Order: sequence, then C-alpha cells, then structure tokens
Amino acid sequence: TIMKLMNIYKPLLIGWIALSLFSCKREVDPANLKLDAANNSILAYLKSNPSYSILVRALDTTQLSPILNLYGTMTLFAPTDAAFKKYFDRKKINGLSQMNLDTLARLLKYHVYAQQFASSAFQSGSLPAPTVEGSYIRMDISKGLKNVTLNNTTKVDTLNIPATNGIIHSIDDVLEP
Repeated sequence: TIMKLMNIYKPLLIGWIALSLFSCKREVDPANLKLDAANNSILAYLKSNPSYSILVRALDTTQLSPILNLYGTMTLFAPTDAAFKKYFDRKKINGLSQMNLDTLARLLKYHVYAQQFASSAFQSGSLPAPTVEGSYIRMDISKGLKNVTLNNTTKVDTLNIPATNGIIHSIDDVLEP
C-alpha cells in the first residue's frame, strides 16, 4: 500500500518540487511538504460541499484524495456532481463503478495543476504549465472572466474558491485530456 501511495504521490511531488525550484518567488524545502493540518485544504472543501460528492468518491476510489490535502499551491478545476452526470451520459455509463481505475485516475489528474492559478492568470490559449496528467487545458477568456470556457465545451461556474493549499475553480463538465 505504501508503494502504491508513493507511485501516486511521486509525479505530483516531483512536478511541484521542480516548479518550485525554478520559481524565483520563494524557495521551498521539500521536507516541509506535509498534510494540511488546518483542515481548510482543497480536499476539506470538497468533502464539506455536497455538490462534489462524486468527485470525492472518484478521488477516494483512485486513492488520489490525499494529494489534495498536501501542503502546497495547487489548482483544481472541480467538476460538480451535475458535471459528472453529464459526462456519464456522454459516455453512456451509469457511474464511476463502470470506469477503468487507470482511466479515472488520468482523468482526475487532468483537472489538477501543481501550482496555483487564480483567474487573474487566465489567458486565452492555455496556462503556462501542463496539468499533473501532463496535458494542457485550452482556455477561452474572450467573453470575460465570468464566461471562461475550457476545451471549447466546459464552463467555469465559480472562480477562485480559496483553500490553504491552493485554489478551486468549479466547472460544469468533466474535462478530457
């Protein structure tokens, strides 16, 4: 189980450490990476909001939920339950139980950045870094920040939800790499 968790955490931690090392803003000591004890993390927010129950189950099923509780500066584009239901309809499946775990994990990692991007950093095109999954999300802000679309299909419903370890943007569909 420890090896499994290390395989899950390793790409996020390596990416986060690499980004931190090349950032001029501050130095980060990898020894300071730890679970957020304040319980105001991205994961705590998701668990406290019933609109994200499917996302929380997906994160738990793939054992990715602890990542969103780590100290750091992450960005999560968080699909609501309605977003997941739209995705399930599109894929003609009944729910998470019909998804391959590796596919689900890859899908979830595509919604996470290992650095923080508030809406003030949004630009048409893509953000300057790939997601934890390794791909880029296309962004269109031509109609203003209240009408941001991702990958030409997904609308950002709520911007800049703060957490102690990053920021959350609520979205109305599940993004696909």
